[in-house]
Amino acid sequence: MVRNNVAVASHAGGIGLGDYGRRGLLRGIVVAHNTVFGNEAGGIVTPENGVRDALLVNNAAHARVAAPALPPARNGVRLLDNRDCSLLPCFMNPEARDFSPLLGAGLVGAGAVRVEPWVPGADYLGNRRRLPPTVGALERPGGPIPLAPEP
Repeated sequence: MVRNNVAVASHAGGIGLGDYGRRGLLRGIVVAHNTVFGNEAGGIVTPENGVRDALLVNNAAHARVAAPALPPARNGVRLLDNRDCSLLPCFMNPEARDFSPLLGAGLVGAGAVRVEPWVPGADYLGNRRRLPPTVGALERPGGPIPLAPEP
């Protein structure tokens, strides 16, 4: 389970699923309510083969030019209410680390409503999730966030 993360400016994908040893072990994977921005190899990346059961839901993904923000739908990968933020702005001021949902960008209240044990009740900043939830890691404006670990 990968949920409520902000992944920014990596050389690889912001969030990547890997089928190590090509053993087909990617089963029961949930990638939900994440915000990824400016990652060189793509936003959320999955291998072409080897994914048996992965659900990608309510993620807001941006990728650099020529990289996919989201993987294509394929056998074993289910996509539900994710947003590609590569061509249209989705965040308040991502260059200043403010990944708050931009009003009118289609994130606020646009997420899939799921009743599952993995559904986060709060967002990245601890704000309670609404129904329907906002797509991405932040439910409402929160200002710039630190991207370094706290001491």
